[in-house]
Amino acid sequence: MQYLDRFFVLVFTLLWTIVSLLMMGISIGWIDSLYLVDLINQDLQLVGIIGGILFLISLRILQLFLPGKEKVTQTVVAQGKLGTIKVSLGAIKKLAEEIVRQEVKVTEIKSKVEVTEQGVDILLDLAIVSRANIAELGEKLQEQIREQVTASTGAEVDQVEILINKVSRQEKPNKGLD
Repeated sequence: MQYLDRFFVLVFTLLWTIVSLLMMGISIGWIDSLYLVDLINQDLQLVGIIGGILFLISLRILQLFLPGKEKVTQTVVAQGKLGTIKVSLGAIKKLAEEIVRQEVKVTEIKSKVEVTEQGVDILLDLAIVSRANIAELGEKLQEQIREQVTASTGAEVDQVEILINKVSRQEKPNKGLD
């Protein structure tokens, strides 16, 4: 739960605590109900604004408890007599990044792995240092990733999408890091 959501739950809980105490106070005679009505009638606009805010907070709290889209974090690679074997998407992601680093000098890499009906899609966003033909390099990387990920994990790789967002022709020397 995010911090703002926790704050909403806290405010809502405190408000309901106050309302329940007021109701108990009225029921046992500690608080005069006419005093409460007079207090509300003094500023109806403020009561309306507070009511609207509380309504929006209650909708957000309800939304937290409604089932959302379940995030897939693993894929089934084998089904045996003793059970299933699953590989996390994080493991596939790290493996793909390692393969890229072995094949080409990378200065920046961002990757994402998604499960599809046909297997997994691997999406790579790279900044590289290379003098090679980018199209040929991309195709070579796609094949290497598909073959090695499938061989290592058993997960069927459907697509390998590569975006090369930056190409440096030469490696920059490290300044002062000798």
